[in-house]
Amino acid sequence: MNGFYREIYENQSENTFNYFSENFLKIYKPAYTIDGKDHEGQIKVLKSRTIKNPEYVQKGTKYMGGPFLPIAKDLVLKKNWTINPDYFNKFYFELEKITYYDGKQVYVINSTLRDSSATTKLYINKEDLAYIKIEAFNKSKDRGGEYKRIGETSTMLYEQKGDIWFLKYLKYSIDGDKKDEIINHLAEFVATNFETENIKPFSYNEQLLKTDIIADQKNDISDNFFEGQEGIIEQSNALKNQVQLAFKLNVLDSLKNTSSSSSIEQSNIKTKEETAQYKQRQGFDFRTFLLRANLFFPNFGFVYTPIHTYNATFSTTLANTFEKSRNFSATTRSNFVPILYNSKYWTFSLNKRFILQYSKNNTIRNTVYVNQRDIGLAYRIVLNKTTKPIFIEPNIKYTIGLSGVKFGLYKNANRDFYIDNKKISSKEFVAGIFQKSEGIKFGLNTAIYSGKLWVFPAKLYLMADYQHVFKTSEPFFRLNEERFFGFLERKIDLPLHDKRLESSQIPITQLPKLTDNLWIGLSYRIVLR
Repeated sequence: MNGFYREIYENQSENTFNYFSENFLKIYKPAYTIDGKDHEGQIKVLKSRTIKNPEYVQKGTKYMGGPFLPIAKDLVLKKNWTINPDYFNKFYFELEKITYYDGKQVYVINSTLRDSSATTKLYINKEDLAYIKIEAFNKSKDRGGEYKRIGETSTMLYEQKGDIWFLKYLKYSIDGDKKDEIINHLAEFVATNFETENIKPFSYNEQLLKTDIIADQKNDISDNFFEGQEGIIEQSNALKNQVQLAFKLNVLDSLKNTSSSSSIEQSNIKTKEETAQYKQRQGFDFRTFLLRANLFFPNFGFVYTPIHTYNATFSTTLANTFEKSRNFSATTRSNFVPILYNSKYWTFSLNKRFILQYSKNNTIRNTVYVNQRDIGLAYRIVLNKTTKPIFIEPNIKYTIGLSGVKFGLYKNANRDFYIDNKKISSKEFVAGIFQKSEGIKFGLNTAIYSGKLWVFPAKLYLMADYQHVFKTSEPFFRLNEERFFGFLERKIDLPLHDKRLESSQIPITQLPKLTDNLWIGLSYRIVLR
């Protein structure tokens, strides 16, 4: 399917447009089947132009993945709960009338959510019970913050081609209030061409991602932008005025039309120097950063670590620190299977190919302790042209490891005590005998399954790493604060020959040891880009 998509941000309080974007799209859309609602679909941008008003763009809110609206907001495709029998008991339904629409006899049915927060009007073809038109309105709940949604309105028109019905037109509008300004986001789509044969998915490099913002795409400001195109959505008079003003003021980087009229020179628009400074400041977009940085999404995984353990007892007493000397002891067992869990996995997409990665893996509660932190760079290779591509990600990482024997978690009755002018003040602390290591890993991640983690697209990765250790420290005794989520934890390390460590039984040769350099694991994580 080919189509035309327009996206507008309007400040209705000041009667100005923050930005508007016009685009020609090619859409790989799933069929209207039971499985179609779970299909992500694909979008390819053929042409795009965006005009931003530098006077107001800093106040704006942009759509993430806006061109996906003809897929994501197609209520019939996504089996919206208004038309899903599983949720009929949540609505009141009323047959308003039987009438004619677009030359067809139709049922007009109203549905209202029982709490009155959503209403929908359905136009259903009497002949084959196909949906011809849908009008929907949802009241938005106040989620806090400076931007408050007031309501969402959507209109869908469906057209028949042969025996197949498809979405011909979609209009989606969001009204909001931001710092006493009434704003409106409007997105419109019209299908200009519909195909059912020889349909192929787009390659990974060709497709627009759901985390992309159409207003940030490359501009095509050529004079023939609309040449050879049909079915374009007519611009409103207000929008036409804004378009003309934007072109006159040379808002786009490379607009050919300029004006030197006194009325424009005396306008309240920023000078060229101020606009250039503003564009420089806009080089870093915090919202885009958050979309590229997978920092706040749930990820989890497990890693097998080649560590050899022994049947051994470790004990020591720390004197001259607490009110009384404190004894620490633990026993390890041989044939321990060291499975680490992934407590943190963060990524930042530099682009569609290069990805910065950080991960932290450690053992679940056990006397044998292994903690591994890796940071590095991965390169994404896409093997197939499909809506759920298979990724292979070779990577190189710098790694810091901590392994040894963990005595356990202890209550800190003193709350504040000092060792070598370093203070421990948390309610609990961890003690153990450990060794540090530093090295480099060469790895390969392969996506073997695509699905969803809650509502987010996710992939199951098989990971294999080869680790080369180039530095290992002498064993040492450590006291480590235990704080909420590990923030601002203080650590105190003492060499084993320190005089404050008394009655020690520490068989150094029986500390857990790395026996192989190969690490293997599974990780299930969110993939936004």
